[in-house]
Amino acid sequence: MENLNEKEVSGYPAVSGLAIASMVLGILSIITFYTLGFGILLGILSIIFAIVSKKRTGGRLSGMAIAGITCSICGIVLGAIFCAFVLIGLAISFNGGGCTQFHEWFNSIKKY
Repeated sequence: MENLNEKEVSGYPAVSGLAIASMVLGILSIITFYTLGFGILLGILSIIFAIVSKKRTGGRLSGMAIAGITCSICGIVLGAIFCAFVLIGLAISFNGGGCTQFHEWFNSIKKY
């Protein structure tokens, strides 16, 4: 009996488990971007898994690894924007100015 690999049987190339993990973590990084850093961490892990899967498959990225990289970049960007808004809000509220200082700052940048 012949020993056939998955590509020969199904007609499709075998997908790396790391590529699947990259895609799942990328999707989770988008879903959890508001958790102040956890979404960013998942996005970074997703990119690392995609790079490792590329090295293990001979320098070729599968569609799932590309989807993982794309989703993780979106999750990292959303997480960074959310963290920036939270830090700006905390800085304004702890500075004692509250909403008045925020409105003054917003009106000063609105002129440009």
